[in-house]
Amino acid sequence: MSDQTKDPAEAASPAATGEPARRPASDRVTLMVLSALAAVCGTAVYFLQGSDGVVQSLHADVDLVVLMIPRLAAGVLVAGFIQVLIPKGLAAKWLGEGIGLRGLLLATFTGFCTPGGPMLSFPIVVALRAAGAGVPALVTYITAWSLLGVHRILQWELPLFGPEFAAVRFIASLPFPIIAGLIAAALAARWKHA
Repeated sequence: MSDQTKDPAEAASPAATGEPARRPASDRVTLMVLSALAAVCGTAVYFLQGSDGVVQSLHADVDLVVLMIPRLAAGVLVAGFIQVLIPKGLAAKWLGEGIGLRGLLLATFTGFCTPGGPMLSFPIVVALRAAGAGVPALVTYITAWSLLGVHRILQWELPLFGPEFAAVRFIASLPFPIIAGLIAAALAARWKHA
């Protein structure tokens, strides 16, 4: 196929021209801020602890990376599978913008059921967003995962504080995911019309 018969949008895309894809500005800003923070912290460690402190810090960093990579990889795999398994129309129908109380309740239940830490829940948010979920549902999901997660109740609250405390804390926290989702819906609607 000649260059003249190609779709102009395809011909101009980075993949078609062989150029690397550009990251969004927010990604570049985040990387710059984190790099500057790492440089400041590294300099502080050097001046306070000397080169031995820097070496200890780098060893601790390697240990943390070795600990986190399998968890992050598993979370990203789950997110990829979710993107393939959930049809875009289905996610938009149940969790899209303007979903109402039914969708917020579904997002709350899903957040409650999601096990594990942010290495799993945040990739799931990315996958749901790509599948058509709206901001209110995602805010509800993250809030429910943070406040109501069954894994936290079973692993920490019941063994450490007992069933009475776990039940009181769960019931007291129950309305907050829905409230957060309603606030997110109002803010999203306001920003859309601004």
